[in-house]
Amino acid sequence: MMPRHNLYKIQPDVLELCRKYNIEYLSKPMGRAFLDILTSLEKSGRMWRETYEELMNASNTIKSNT
Repeated sequence: MMPRHNLYKIQPDVLELCRKYNIEYLSKPMGRAFLDILTSLEKSGRMWRETYEELMNASNTIKSNT
């Protein structure tokens, strides 16, 4: 792994490889990147919580029926 403070040094090489192999290269301002991360974490957390609550409700239903 390369320390993140050196990533800018290899950016031109990475861009060239992405162009060569037709891979999308995405670059964002720091604030936008943080916002995207937080949005993704919120979505994942919401999905986890909904699944957890469904499982707990199903478990409670099974317990109350026995």
